[in-house]
Amino acid sequence: MKATGALMLLSLLLLSFFSDVAGQDIEEVSAVLCLLNLHCLEEWICREFVNRSVYCTRESNPHCGTDGITYGNKCAFCKAVLRSGGKIRLKHLGKC
Repeated sequence: MKATGALMLLSLLLLSFFSDVAGQDIEEVSAVLCLLNLHCLEEWICREFVNRSVYCTRESNPHCGTDGITYGNKCAFCKAVLRSGGKIRLKHLGKC
């Protein structure tokens, strides 16, 4: 039952993350995932950037961090998350 609930929550998270209207609730979903001992949203989103030698492209896809900084794209955001030791979280997609 717990696994079903977690799977349902993860499915909703994926749907909301990739929709244009869901940016406002990402921080709340991330907090819930962390409380449920699931991987925090940032760990899941940034898993492909753990290798610090990955270079970021210049594509524009703004990510607003909880530090109030707008990062140009997912890669730039994830690099900042790694540098901060996980203190920076995703507030919402788009400019801050």
